[in-house]
Amino acid sequence: MKLKDLSVGKKIWGSFALVFIIFFILSLIMNKSLSELDDNVDTIIQDSLPSISELKSIQVILTDIRKDEFSLIPNANNPKLSTWLGELDQKRELLNETLRKYEALSLSSEEVAALNQFKGAWSDYSDETQGYGQFLSTGQLEKANKVVLDSFDAYKNAITSLDVAVKINEQNVDRISQTVQERLDFTLW
Repeated sequence: MKLKDLSVGKKIWGSFALVFIIFFILSLIMNKSLSELDDNVDTIIQDSLPSISELKSIQVILTDIRKDEFSLIPNANNPKLSTWLGELDQKRELLNETLRKYEALSLSSEEVAALNQFKGAWSDYSDETQGYGQFLSTGQLEKANKVVLDSFDAYKNAITSLDVAVKINEQNVDRISQTVQERLDFTLW
């Protein structure tokens, strides 16, 4: 049977059916594409942004610890020294707590490797600076200063490993953003 042999009603019904099928297929494609966009946006919001935020917090806290260690030495005779040493210990604990929050996030294998590298460097730094507070509170300023100076390599390794972790996170965000843009372009097309 040829198309010109069909009745006008069947031709109209066929045209509507074809349009319906096309719209149905387009809506399925758009739904799938929008769903993938939503998944990528959720990944950025729930994983990548908190991850970068926690890493930046760790960097700030670690830098603050290092700064405090240097600044307390010339102020060792101040009556507030024990309070300041207590605050320094609180910062160390805050760093450990922030590290636990970061570990609880969904991390890629690259992020886990960078995290393990940082944890090793942080452990080394903590071990190397362990006697600092005791030396400072007993007036052994030269020993306290030596502890701080000798721990520079461990500090540098910790900061470097954090920089690597931040870079990995930024690359993940860039990759996801590129995927989102590609999906958006496809959906708009």
